Amino acid sequence: MAIEYEDITNPVLEKGNMGGIWEDVYYAPKADFASFASVPDEDGDRDFDTLNVLVGNDVLKAGKKLYSLYGTMEKGSLIAARQGELDGVSHKVTLKIFTPGLESKSLAMLAIPNQNWVFYVRSGSKMFRVGGDRFAAKLAAEGEVGTGDSTASAKGNSLSFFTYENGFCPEVSDIDAVLAMVNPVDTGLTVVFVPAHGASGVLVDANCTITFGEAIVDTLTLAAFTSQSFSDIVTLNELDVDGNVVAAKPFAGVLAGNVFTVNPTTDFSAATIYELRFNKSRVVSSDAHGTINGSNYVRFTSA
Repeated sequence: MAIEYEDITNPVLEKGNMGGIWEDVYYAPKADFASFASVPDEDGDRDFDTLNVLVGNDVLKAGKKLYSLYGTMEKGSLIAARQGELDGVSHKVTLKIFTPGLESKSLAMLAIPNQNWVFYVRSGSKMFRVGGDRFAAKLAAEGEVGTGDSTASAKGNSLSFFTYENGFCPEVSDIDAVLAMVNPVDTGLTVVFVPAHGASGVLVDANCTITFGEAIVDTLTLAAFTSQSFSDIVTLNELDVDGNVVAAKPFAGVLAGNVFTVNPTTDFSAATIYELRFNKSRVVSSDAHGTINGSNYVRFTSA
């Protein structure tokens, strides 16, 4: 077992480094999840830059969804405080949110103080998960709710949720996959790829298809896709053996009914790994507006 260490440089030298969290946080009861992604196994070799990044995606049970929770700007935070002893350091993670007004939906959180939660919190360009398979996020016995003491006060509900992690909250590797869970899964919206995931010996002059079990629409507009608009959310990439993108493979896309055909503009390279993927957060069924039932990508190897 080994860790591949890397230099820790200044990542914000020519960028912003704005603090705080986004106004909208996403959440669901822990019981609504079928499975959770995890950070790399501590008992195996690990890379320094991915130690805190989740491998794969969390999966909700059929018919379940994420809910959004609005928090007042600059009254929310995500902090991990170190705790423990010399050879037992861990972190207590606290998510703080202030919901304005005295609305029943927000106050209902106080009436179920023992519920187990999972939250997804955005800060800058990253998203972090609070709570998971080992420990849920719990409502803390702190904070207050009320009217304030003057007309200039913000009346509302101050909520704190806490959980425990080895380090900071794990980083989500696919934000679009989380955003796609804001709508419940439509069990009828299946996805079939050709070639299938893990296929080998795919002809270098082959086309690829993505077939949906139901009619689909764009989540941004709730309008039907065109060939061009669906092409805009599809990527076809050449990968190395570690799954890193080597190069994008240009293609022309045609959407006919529920079938999207990918026509590469040149042949695939021989004995090469490719990944075909679409942005699942942009695709819902036209009737129920549910998300896809299945994977949004495949990887295959050419002959």
